[in-house]
Amino acid sequence: MKNKKPLPILSIIWMAGALAHTDCCSAQIVAPKIPTQSDANKLFNLQLEIPDTATSGYPIVAKINFKNVSNQPLFFPDSNPDINYRFTVKDSVGNEVGRTKYGVNTSFAAIFRSKVSSLTPSSSLHFKFTLSRIYDMTKSGFYSVYVTRNAYHPKTNQLIEISSDTISVQVL
Repeated sequence: MKNKKPLPILSIIWMAGALAHTDCCSAQIVAPKIPTQSDANKLFNLQLEIPDTATSGYPIVAKINFKNVSNQPLFFPDSNPDINYRFTVKDSVGNEVGRTKYGVNTSFAAIFRSKVSSLTPSSSLHFKFTLSRIYDMTKSGFYSVYVTRNAYHPKTNQLIEISSDTISVQVL
């Protein structure tokens, strides 16, 4: 008989929750409820701030505020901001904007350190990113930008995606 590898702890928790209801001859598998974006917004708030207008060729800086809006400590995977926060930048037609040379390199950044961090109720983390360093925003026009990041849902321990509102910026 071969040695079996132990199941990861999250698999065991999911299996215990999934086998919620049995009788003598059959078992009904009940999948756990998958958290929604609405659930995520009740736990965390991810705010994005960008100036309304910018000048082509000059830095376009985005400020991020990641806040725990629940009444309990919340947990999230944490490595470095370039990996934790994922921007989507689209032009006025809705096409995703290409990355700069630097942006291409950060999109393939390796995770050398990853840990689980927490935020106590009402506490926040603040970061600044130079979007124009990561994305090619040199053409004049309107751009729409939003940012996402992952966190753990406190009841299911599943990763959920938190998303900011979409912000518009005009590059002159």
